[in-house]
Amino acid sequence: MNILKREKQELAIKCLIDGNSIRSTERITGVHRDTIMRLMVRTGENCMLRSLGSPTPGINRDTRNLVVLCSNPSLSESGVQDWISSSIASR
Repeated sequence: MNILKREKQELAIKCLIDGNSIRSTERITGVHRDTIMRLMVRTGENCMLRSLGSPTPGINRDTRNLVVLCSNPSLSESGVQDWISSSIASR
């Protein structure tokens, strides 16, 4: 299993948060779009878990919701909290 360097992970997430599409993030970072999607889902899950636990500097609810919505485009904004609750319950 290959591990993407931390700097590339951060660059990919920053590009997505800035509003770039997955394909443009792929072109900017040189990281395959499937890897970007897996990273996005994992980051959203980590943000979700941390936001429900103790407050973490640098991670706010808007960022977490953006990542969750990007990884689950069929959700409405009101469905984010339901998705978060069901994901926590399944762990």
